[in-house]
Amino acid sequence: MILALMRYRYLLLAMLALACIALTPAVQRAVVPDNALTVWFLETDPQLEAYRKFQEDFGNDEVVLVLVENSEGIYAPLFLEQLDALSSELQALPGVARVTSLLTLEDAVEGPDGGLSLSKVVPRPIPTELEARRSLARSLSSNGLLVDRVVNAEGTQTMLWVQMATMADIDVKRDAIIAGIRRVCDARLPHSPHAMGGVGVLYSALNTLTQRDFSVFLSISYLVMFCGIYFVFRSVKIVIAALLAVGTGTYIALGIYGLAGNQMNMVTVVLPILIVILGLADSLHFPATMAVLQAEQPQLSRFDRVAAVLNRILLPCVFTTLTTVAGFLSLVSAPMKVIRDLGIYSSIGLLGALLASVIVMTVSLLALKERFVVPNHAWIDWLLQTSARIVRRRPITVTMVLFALTAAGAAGSFLVVNDTYTIGYLPKDDPAVRDHEHIVEKWGDYNVVDFIVRNRSGQRVDTAETVNAVERFVAASKQNPRIRTGLSLADVYRRIAQNLSLDKPASAPWTQDEIAQLNVLLSSMDLEWDRSKPAHDRNPVAPFMNESGQVGRLQLIGGMMSAMELRDILAELQEEVRRVGNGMVEIIPAGYPPLYVKIIQYVTESQVRSFFWALAIVFVIMLVMLRSLRLALISLPPNLFPVVLMLGAMGWTGIRLDIATATVAAIVLGMAIDDTVHYLHHWREAELQGKSWDEAYPYVLRNAGLPAVVTATLLIIGFPVLMLAQVKTLFYFGALTTFAAATAILGDLFMLPLLLKMWPARRAHPVASTKEASR
Repeated sequence: MILALMRYRYLLLAMLALACIALTPAVQRAVVPDNALTVWFLETDPQLEAYRKFQEDFGNDEVVLVLVENSEGIYAPLFLEQLDALSSELQALPGVARVTSLLTLEDAVEGPDGGLSLSKVVPRPIPTELEARRSLARSLSSNGLLVDRVVNAEGTQTMLWVQMATMADIDVKRDAIIAGIRRVCDARLPHSPHAMGGVGVLYSALNTLTQRDFSVFLSISYLVMFCGIYFVFRSVKIVIAALLAVGTGTYIALGIYGLAGNQMNMVTVVLPILIVILGLADSLHFPATMAVLQAEQPQLSRFDRVAAVLNRILLPCVFTTLTTVAGFLSLVSAPMKVIRDLGIYSSIGLLGALLASVIVMTVSLLALKERFVVPNHAWIDWLLQTSARIVRRRPITVTMVLFALTAAGAAGSFLVVNDTYTIGYLPKDDPAVRDHEHIVEKWGDYNVVDFIVRNRSGQRVDTAETVNAVERFVAASKQNPRIRTGLSLADVYRRIAQNLSLDKPASAPWTQDEIAQLNVLLSSMDLEWDRSKPAHDRNPVAPFMNESGQVGRLQLIGGMMSAMELRDILAELQEEVRRVGNGMVEIIPAGYPPLYVKIIQYVTESQVRSFFWALAIVFVIMLVMLRSLRLALISLPPNLFPVVLMLGAMGWTGIRLDIATATVAAIVLGMAIDDTVHYLHHWREAELQGKSWDEAYPYVLRNAGLPAVVTATLLIIGFPVLMLAQVKTLFYFGALTTFAAATAILGDLFMLPLLLKMWPARRAHPVASTKEASR
């Protein structure tokens, strides 16, 4: 096989190149970011299915809010004309379903025949006389449906609610829709302060940063790796070969990722740098082993030396790749799509990088000059010799230090908090964050939390029993400082009663006769329920009840919260439902919030499942490779050591476990095991040759020490590239993986030899040892 590989190396290289060319269109699709919450969930997820059912009843719940201020007051004629033009132009944008503004809203008033008719809240033509404007201001300030939703009480600010259309490809078109809204607002409001908010705005901002971070990661990681590899090997050919190998693996992974219809997001944006850094860890064992063989067997020809390199290094590299892949494939057990994708396509990339490394390194090593010498790096020799001296002379001290570090890490791991905060991922100076803070300061909390309402008895939701329960629930909810106001079908009824001058006190509960009377009036309006028809926008109850009347909608408006904060508040509100619903009315969180809250559970499940699956798979691979239960068991503590310390660092420093960091334990385990594989592979060889611990130790350091330190160094200088990310959770991912890479080499240099000394091998029969060693 090795001879065939060497003979047909150029053909294999050409096949890799053709595969990359064929995957180019898919790569171009893959690198377009999409950070929508829905793409993080599996298509079969019940929570996602419930979200889509909610959208069938009430349309897309993604709303862009535009706060507009006018120093002369929002009832100034020129401003109202400007707002009218803005509303019309926004309504005409592709992807916009409905614009709710002061100039589009209609009021249900008493018609000439005694029934209900719709009238614009701002009459046409727009009033210009002072007294007419004052009358308009008084009328709107008393409208409970408008104040704090569309206008403020002082009449200096107005809010536009731009609802996105329900479409299958909204995640693809979201950025363009929001960019269009921003463009129209900037053009129509050149002199009026305005700010945009909403979940979609945050996703779009994350997409922009993800695109930037992807470009930065890809360019700087290659530059850092180029410098690092050249510093170690001082050979441009080795640098080019190594980067070409891992670049090919990255390109293949992105191509297959795009072919499957996926796009980059804030989790999978780290995929390229993971493949580059971890792929290099295997790729560089080829030239490092080449240098060792040249020193040991200088009489070999270049062809024979390359064959010897492949014979010595190919199997350990295959196993190190498999152990790293095991760490990533364990992520497939996660219930979140983005985490599964990271595991699957990182594994594909690492396997592709290994294949490319074998082919490209074979070509490169055969093309090198006759003598290839790795420059002497005194610091590597010093590190290896110093660690060996400490292990030999101070084993008890080293053991106590390692135990103390592990205990501190274990204690800190119990302090890790699982939470997600979308706006917290963005830097403070991001325009989306500045707009959000401006809206909160000037207007107040504006984030919408949707609920669906049902009557357990099967009655319609437009009955007195249900409407009263909803009003009691909203009143109770507003006692929570994070909830500012609420909006439901009850508010529509209150406004109609006010317009008809019915003798209905604001705080009095509804009777069934009163509700029935209002329903008769509403039915006389010939309401349109088909969302595709323009008349649907004139149906005053459609936003709060579906056509069958079996499902209602309630909106609470409050602060932007983390997933944990929202979970706790929703749990408190469910207690209120039980109190005010009398067991007959259910009010259930719907739309976006349940997905957001579900992330907490999924992140925890992802971390636990993936870590233990990775641990089990790695153990089995080590057992198969080493054919020794003792060595397989010994391999675990040094590789759990960096995971425990990393989790401890998260707990002690307050780094939260979230969507991006949920993968880090399994990834670190798969990463840390690589050097342990090479270490124990050579240790087993030494034991089969009958070497004692004192003899095996220097033998292993000589054969595995240089590659281990070099790859650890590349990991330590490579992962900090992620700390350049503007998305905060990626910064933490880079910091944690860098820390883990540093502690992993400590585990191999200090913990592993001590464990091997404490649990020595039984001395094999010399004849048997010789036979097995020769295999």
